[in-house]
Amino acid sequence: MQKTKFFLVAAILLCGTFILTGCGNKNTNTNTNKNTNTVVTEAPFTMSGATKVFNLKLVNGLLNYKTMTFYAGDTVEVRLTDANNQPVEFEFKGITQSANGVFNTSIANDDKGGIYQLTCVNIECGSLAVTVINQNANTSTNTVTNTSTNTSNANAQGVTKVEMQRIPAGTTFDPASGATYATTTNFTVGDQFGLSVTGVFDSGATTTHAILDASGTVVDPQGMSTALQTGTNGTCCYTVPSTAGSYTVKVYVNGTEAQSVPITVAAQ
Repeated sequence: MQKTKFFLVAAILLCGTFILTGCGNKNTNTNTNKNTNTVVTEAPFTMSGATKVFNLKLVNGLLNYKTMTFYAGDTVEVRLTDANNQPVEFEFKGITQSANGVFNTSIANDDKGGIYQLTCVNIECGSLAVTVINQNANTSTNTVTNTSTNTSNANAQGVTKVEMQRIPAGTTFDPASGATYATTTNFTVGDQFGLSVTGVFDSGATTTHAILDASGTVVDPQGMSTALQTGTNGTCCYTVPSTAGSYTVKVYVNGTEAQSVPITVAAQ
């Protein structure tokens, strides 16, 4: 009888210990779910009147979010501060720059959309992919959708040639100088390049480009679009990837991939 009583008391104490410590599968699942739910990549915003305000911060020297989304018609304000709440200058790569850590803009209702890269100015803080979406670009009527698709395909087929011109590192591009630059697919880290797109294009056609590494990862997303007209269209100046290797430059017309150019970037 004494032994039975002893085992019963031990069992009760052991059970109570499990309950107090939250041991076993219950505790494991709680920690797993907590860790999963705290992984946030999309930058949130608050509304100030009709303006979407995105407050970004550097955490351990890096941007605290990985993605941010704007929509055609949005009025947005983006702010970036460091761990001491001091403003940090940033830029939308190749397009525009903040003023005292603040950027304001209104996105046109007819903006074609695209993917842009936000990075810090003068310091390394990682990068954030900014997607601009035009929800009106895809309509619910078959007639409009088919017309839009056919136009894009026609423009893509209108590209007859894409060439790249090398602007060596340390060279200042001056169109008024009359200097010419070699057409090539071989570059060196630090070089810039010009891009020429030749073809027959409809009125209103635009082009953008992106750079992908050998694994297909986008290392330089599509930037600001450039208007096209029938003939040869030249744009400048873009920087080649900072790491030596093989890359592909993809050229888009009206958001549709038209041609790609394989390039090689050598170390200095």
